[in-house]
Amino acid sequence: MSTGHHVHVVSSNLERYVSEEERRLQAIPHPTSEQLQYLRAAGLPEHFDDPKIMVALYAGMSLDASPEPTPYSCLMHFEGTQCLVFGHGPANDIQRTVVVILFQDNCEDGDKELNRLAVAYMVGVSVRVVVPLSSPLPSCWFQEARTLIEAIKVELSCEAFILHGIGRGSIFAIHAAAEFSQRGTTAPVELLVLETGIASMLRMPGMAGILMELPKDPLLHRMKLGLTRCPVVLVRGVPPIVDEFDELAGWCSTTPTKLSDSTSCPGDGLLSELVQAAQKAVERATKKAKKTY
Repeated sequence: MSTGHHVHVVSSNLERYVSEEERRLQAIPHPTSEQLQYLRAAGLPEHFDDPKIMVALYAGMSLDASPEPTPYSCLMHFEGTQCLVFGHGPANDIQRTVVVILFQDNCEDGDKELNRLAVAYMVGVSVRVVVPLSSPLPSCWFQEARTLIEAIKVELSCEAFILHGIGRGSIFAIHAAAEFSQRGTTAPVELLVLETGIASMLRMPGMAGILMELPKDPLLHRMKLGLTRCPVVLVRGVPPIVDEFDELAGWCSTTPTKLSDSTSCPGDGLLSELVQAAQKAVERATKKAKKTY
């Protein structure tokens, strides 16, 4: 209730309100120059392109698949990577600030489930969604994720990203989030979602007997999640062998939102907690974009 009194405040005594979430993100230590250099140049050695490893990684997945566009999507190429893009038409209710990238797993009925998840993001959060369709060699994983993000940023003129990695797709999402969530990044990652996330390459189905002699896990997810400077949502999903849900949660730089559901998209809509996290990411990106202009 207004009292009608005038209160004079010295400008030096004014402080910008900082939310608790923003305080936690600001408290994350900056990566060292060596760590940043690694993220920007990282790649797995070429011996990971061995046919036995490729068979284990992409079991049951057609490497030459070319899904047909749906009524909600179109096929586009970003620096040679074929993708399904949802919400790219002239619809007025789709905001243009944030793009969601869905990095997929090679699960059965993957196309059907991904289409449903993409439409749920498009409808529930009003964002465009990109689904990469390529199956790159392991030695090219990180470079392809980096190139894809840079190309989408330019061609779709977006200001920020939400990365959602499912199963093996979490490998791309974790690396890209660690690199592109750092301060000063143009079009940063504002939210990382890991569904049935992978903590160790050594525990992936079919990999134990192939990689058992490695001294350490080559993915370095513990380091990368510790460097990630955006909120994280973990969806337990359906782990194929070992449940790495709590292990991933312990590696995150800030306390993640943990959802024990078997899927991020039950029915035709996203989990309510995921919708809220995605909407907050859009709000943050929109505020930053307005400050830029």
